[in-house]
Amino acid sequence: QPTWSDDQADAVPVIEDEEIGQVLQHSIAWVPSLNQFVMLYGGRLPFPFTLVPNDPNAGIRLRTAPHPWGPWSDPQLMWNATAEGAYGGCPNGVLYPPLGGGCAQTDPFRPGGLNMCPAPSPSPNLDFGVEYGVNILSTFTKPGPEPNSATIYWIISTWNPYRVVLMKTTLTTP
Repeated sequence: QPTWSDDQADAVPVIEDEEIGQVLQHSIAWVPSLNQFVMLYGGRLPFPFTLVPNDPNAGIRLRTAPHPWGPWSDPQLMWNATAEGAYGGCPNGVLYPPLGGGCAQTDPFRPGGLNMCPAPSPSPNLDFGVEYGVNILSTFTKPGPEPNSATIYWIISTWNPYRVVLMKTTLTTP
């Protein structure tokens, strides 16, 4: 049961035994068709703090709970850049791979116009795209195609290229 307090020192974690090294920005929303709160979060820092593209902190994780204070379900990896084919640059991927190997000359999202790739990186072996800053767009979340399901819209920010990407996922409760 929650205990409410005006003193921040009384705060306690709502998630125990997290498998990733750090939980960065997270987003929580009530999803009526699931009758659950949904939490999305990531754990990978943007360049230059991330060291490898297959970082175990990579990806967006999902948890559900009947109340904002829990108990929260075990984490499920909902989105992973490598598994989802996100590396490869526009138009197919939303992130660039290491060594500058995905900068399409026609990518309209590159700074400086259609014909420019990013400036040379001081650490080209580390300057690959990463995801961070996940947010659920509650206004657009709707019941899914099956009973006890929901289609949620969410956004992630990306580094290299630096932009915001709209995502959609359909969830079903067991």
